[in-house]
Amino acid sequence: MSKMFTTQLQAVFQKIQNDEEALEDSARLLAQATVGEGTIYITGSGPTKELAKLALTIKESPKDVTWLEPGEALPIFHPADRVLLFSGDEDEDEMTHYAQSIYKTEVPFISIGSFQPEVPAQEGVLEPVHLPTYVKGGLVPDEEGTRHGHPGELAALYAYQLLLLVLQEMIEE
Repeated sequence: MSKMFTTQLQAVFQKIQNDEEALEDSARLLAQATVGEGTIYITGSGPTKELAKLALTIKESPKDVTWLEPGEALPIFHPADRVLLFSGDEDEDEMTHYAQSIYKTEVPFISIGSFQPEVPAQEGVLEPVHLPTYVKGGLVPDEEGTRHGHPGELAALYAYQLLLLVLQEMIEE
């Protein structure tokens, strides 16, 4: 099972890496905040909450990142601010509702996760960018068909690290 899991996980990582357009669009939004003296707010709930908090501590994270607690009142966003929303299978409804609230403030945001939060289009507002993790549930089936090995958070962390590398390249250019 471990070899199958590793093979499947490598395929997930490859899909994320090959999603160059989403990585570049996400990095461009974060670069606007970094260069434009904005703040990058990071948020997540359920299983992704601790992952989102971990993203705050990663050495390569931009200097102006701060935690945005889901369910609390949203701050008054500066035009250069951006939101990075981590989401997983278990918190889809909650994070979709939260994403809609963020979108109404007209602050651009990026979602990283297994699903793309649905938000109604608003004229003059940037569409959210979604960086998919390509993981929904377990990767390895057993003899009864039950799937094991749920690497959603691992895939989201990988996507975030790739995003930071693309952001660093973009800022250096």
